[in-house]
Amino acid sequence: MATTNNGRAYQHTNVAVRLGEVENPELRRLPGGRVHRGASIGYVLFVAAALIFTAFVLMQYISLRSDVTNRLQHISVLESRLNNLKLENDATYSRINSNMDLEQIRDTAIHELGMTYAKEGQIETFTSENGDYVRQLAKIDE
Repeated sequence: MATTNNGRAYQHTNVAVRLGEVENPELRRLPGGRVHRGASIGYVLFVAAALIFTAFVLMQYISLRSDVTNRLQHISVLESRLNNLKLENDATYSRINSNMDLEQIRDTAIHELGMTYAKEGQIETFTSENGDYVRQLAKIDE
């Protein structure tokens, strides 16, 4: 402790505080002489609530992001399966078409089943309202 020529006592630290002054614990002097008030309980509770809310939002975001990633991976697996099924379907279709002998089918239809080609006047054309198919509701006259 040191004294000055006016008789006041000072303590040697990095902050000069007059001895004998009662310092309010809520007030602190900042460099430049500004006063800083201590944090009130309301402020502390507000900051704590804000941190909790921020943590909750962050956890929800991470959860949603993880869910999106998992769904994208599942979609990728399903697309891969779809492509494999399309390839198998195309290969089967090609195999069926390559094994089909149209001449043999015509010979079997004519010789074994007794079918004949249509003659003049046997073919009738019908129109359909929806264009997909025509349903026969009654016997067609010969």
